[in-house]
Amino acid sequence: PVNLVAEIQKSKHHRYFQLELTTKTRRYSMASSSSSSKSSLVIRRLYRNLLRTSKPYTSSPDAKVLQCLLHRTGLDDDIADWESFVKSSNLEKGQQARDLSYSYTDTQKGGRFQDNDRDHKLLFRRLVREVVTGEKGVRRMPVPSLVDTSRLQQVIKREFRNEKGSMSTYFNDVTRREVAFTALRELNKKLSVLASLDSSKESPNQAAWHVSSLPISKPSSILQPGVFLMSHPHMNDSFFSRTVICILDYEKETKNESAAKRFDLDALGPTYGLIVNRLSMKDDTNEKRTLREAFNENMLPEKMADYFGDMPVKDGGPVHPSLQMLYSLSGSKENTIDGTLIPTIPKTNDASTAEYTDRATYFQGDVFGAMTAMKDGNLDKNEISFFVGASTWAPGQLESEMAQGFWIPCRGPAEIALNGTCEHTPSTNKSDPPPAKDLWLSMMSACGEDESRLAKIFYHQEWNENMLPCDAFDGEDIDPDIF
Repeated sequence: PVNLVAEIQKSKHHRYFQLELTTKTRRYSMASSSSSSKSSLVIRRLYRNLLRTSKPYTSSPDAKVLQCLLHRTGLDDDIADWESFVKSSNLEKGQQARDLSYSYTDTQKGGRFQDNDRDHKLLFRRLVREVVTGEKGVRRMPVPSLVDTSRLQQVIKREFRNEKGSMSTYFNDVTRREVAFTALRELNKKLSVLASLDSSKESPNQAAWHVSSLPISKPSSILQPGVFLMSHPHMNDSFFSRTVICILDYEKETKNESAAKRFDLDALGPTYGLIVNRLSMKDDTNEKRTLREAFNENMLPEKMADYFGDMPVKDGGPVHPSLQMLYSLSGSKENTIDGTLIPTIPKTNDASTAEYTDRATYFQGDVFGAMTAMKDGNLDKNEISFFVGASTWAPGQLESEMAQGFWIPCRGPAEIALNGTCEHTPSTNKSDPPPAKDLWLSMMSACGEDESRLAKIFYHQEWNENMLPCDAFDGEDIDPDIF
């Protein structure tokens, strides 16, 4: 090559080659400058769009509700040391830049995130985790009482400005911009979910009477018999969708044998409860299942079938122990049925629960004693309920689920567990629409205005893909353990 260059310089074509080389260099320089300018413009516009789109999440009346729509799968939470992990992962190998001046749809034509898929998901999940729950939290489903509405814009500004603590400094620009596009898409999805809520026909008296929230931050400090758990609205596509569970037995230490002996249930775990607002339905006709239909004819004693055979049965949960009974008696009647009293959790330690009701609600007891009470006129059919199935948790399992946001605890009259209904605050305006007859919605509404708004979004809308976790890419990352 050296000899060739010398020959060219001597030849009459020297000026031509020199001119051609200069021209190509200028063209390349101009193209590079144009591409850099275009990319810089896209980044600035993307940053402004993210700040503008995130504004309702931080400063609008519905900010906390919108933040609660930003939930996540919890995948990649097992990465304990983020910095060490990304430094040892060779994140930038094999990646190719793309022209960010194209629209988001255009980037999907050849297959979604083909070159950047792994790193894009990794970074996006890390940032979503920080927005939802803090740097190392485990919460997947936010609740209004724990939301920090300032965190979203703080993360956006930090990542775009490469400020101290930026998570994206370990990734190349292509990955970072792809994450920004994904964030913009997810924020707009959740805005559309809220926008579809029509509040014009809602009852202002939907909140259940004498029901109030319990602190969520430390589940073990509030869990006890008599506590109600409402499934988070984001569990609307699971077995526990819009369920209310009454805790009937809770032990902080593992004492399975004593608990099982007390209730004579082999499947019993340290924490035991019943879904109180779901009837057991026939699989073929979707009609209410009666006690007689829930058991084989030979398994239900004839006398018991005569008294209770036509009563509807409730579905207490996915674990199937023997038949369970709840009943209620007024304080003036003698209890000959026995069973375990379900306490009503007072608002304060020195408060009395007598303001709620003069009735006491019990779990289990002597079924034949209940028949005798009915015969003597001391018990009516509407004062007793039967359940098949239960909801049980292994040691520490319920605490873990609550820490992740699956359950929202509250207090209320124990009698709610009996019939799955509640009273509502009397309306002062006769023109107000009546409250919906839905226990889950009523108890969520009693826990706060934002909790009420969040519940109504999922109560009035059909489930759609906009309600998926933000980081459930293509809908494949749903947790089978809880859903």
